Amino acid sequence: LQIKSICDCDWFQFDCKNTLNDQLLENVSVELEPASDCTDWRVVTTIPLASLPYGKPGTTYCLVAIPPDGAVTAMFGATLKFRVRDVDPTTGEPDGDDYYDDSFVLEEVEVSVADHVHPVQRANFAAGWEQLGEDNELDETFALSTLHTLQDAVRELMKCLGMGPCERSDRVPEGKSAHTLLLAGVFRGGHDVLAKARLALDPADQTVTLNLVVRSDNEAVSAAITGAIVGVILLLIASLCVAAYASTECVWATGRVVCHKNQTLVLGTVVELFDLDGPPKGRLVYDHIDPDDKMGFTTVDNVEGYFNVEGCADDFDWLPGIKNRPEVYIRVHHYCNSPKGEFLKVLPTFRVFVPRTYDHHIRFPIELD
Repeated sequence: LQIKSICDCDWFQFDCKNTLNDQLLENVSVELEPASDCTDWRVVTTIPLASLPYGKPGTTYCLVAIPPDGAVTAMFGATLKFRVRDVDPTTGEPDGDDYYDDSFVLEEVEVSVADHVHPVQRANFAAGWEQLGEDNELDETFALSTLHTLQDAVRELMKCLGMGPCERSDRVPEGKSAHTLLLAGVFRGGHDVLAKARLALDPADQTVTLNLVVRSDNEAVSAAITGAIVGVILLLIASLCVAAYASTECVWATGRVVCHKNQTLVLGTVVELFDLDGPPKGRLVYDHIDPDDKMGFTTVDNVEGYFNVEGCADDFDWLPGIKNRPEVYIRVHHYCNSPKGEFLKVLPTFRVFVPRTYDHHIRFPIELD
């Protein structure tokens, strides 16, 4: 069982219970491993449970730092690790000093948009809606083809977004073919967020259409809430398109990084290749549910700053006959300007790599300061 508490970091609480009366479990912890596309999420520390006797509950914790780029979704592999001592089933006392280490693979742990939202109820939704204004409003329409009643749609929306219903709008009157769900919440960081979900049931095929309008005091928060619905839709599309073709692109890039104030600071710089999966500039919704794919990386190990990095990526060809080729860029994590480190995104000077090599940054080094 995992209970997630979201602030600048994610606290994962794992409640455990020993069901074996002839064993004492010690140093119990859950080790989390970010999925391959969630490597920017960093496990900070684990607080193990010192002792877990038979029949008694206990708790262990894991602290994970949220990426600085504002990502809100992630998947983690989870492994329960512990030390086993054989004990007398009657007294619970250890038989001796012998023990052995053991582990057990758990289900994957998911961080969703809903984990970043605290549901609230607004007594006067209309006033709050006007107060937030249209500056950070997002308006999207979706076809929820897997839902066939308005009440099911209301339930799934509340679960997906993690927001609370207002003015009893979570109850759909019987016989209605249209309904408006009013939702309110507080996003991580104290950002107020409100949503109007206008639902309509098509009597012909019994499918639901959703018009979702989100307002917040922060544009990225509005995008994250809307992106939660986009994520569900994309998962459905992916499940229907398992036979789709994919376009693969491989890139080998060479170049040089320069820190004018102190060239020795380039040592340890990480140069990464990414495939751009996000939308054009200004569209934030898809960034949260379809983050850019890391193709490869290298670490600069010479004071001159030279690097070689290579990798491959593939993107689904969603439309027959139209190639959806990966779009590649470079991201640099360096310490030229601060001991805390910072990221620098470097877009290519051209989009077609022939013959899939890129040496522009030999003649034009990447300047870090």
